[in-house]
Amino acid sequence: MNTVSATIASALIGGTISAATGGKFANGAVTGAMQMAMGKAAARSTDTVTVTGAGSDVTGEVSTGGTDVVGTPEMDAAFTNQFDSIPRNADREQGFGYLPDGTFTRPYWVSESGGSFVVPSDAVAIGHTHVKGSWHETILREWPGPGDHLAVQGGRPNYFRTPSGAIRVVERVGGDFRLRTVVGKPYMDSEWRVGIEIEITSRMQRCQCFR
Repeated sequence: MNTVSATIASALIGGTISAATGGKFANGAVTGAMQMAMGKAAARSTDTVTVTGAGSDVTGEVSTGGTDVVGTPEMDAAFTNQFDSIPRNADREQGFGYLPDGTFTRPYWVSESGGSFVVPSDAVAIGHTHVKGSWHETILREWPGPGDHLAVQGGRPNYFRTPSGAIRVVERVGGDFRLRTVVGKPYMDSEWRVGIEIEITSRMQRCQCFR
């Protein structure tokens, strides 16, 4: 039974019981529906997810090992459609979660260079956008932010759309983090590592994203 059906059923039960005991059906129905909704909200725990942009500091330890965290073909397709629905001319990043039923949470606005947002604890993947900044920042944002692996460390692949419109995902395979391009031309994917820095002029020369 989905949430809407369950809430309606709870309202009918609450109204019937209220009427049977001498109260008003309407009051009992409203009380039943409210209790159902509040119970659902209380039962669903949430997690805070942090994504970071160019120039941000990485917080938290970088652990290796653990189970693989990899996006599925279904996730790839779902995130491609989700990113297609988000305008590319925004000046702030947006973050959201992907749920087991194949739906997304509403996007949260964060700052130009990342931030934190809340997703249900049962979210199975994370997505966020990278927006244009200065030329230097825009090139850097074709790669993950320096803390974008933290969501993966928490067990969720982290998808992001770059300023050029490419869609990439940070994953963990065999204990090591990796970058995979889902849509668009791969951009030094195999060279990316957590904490790696490549001189910006080299990055600019090799990036064909805006040419």
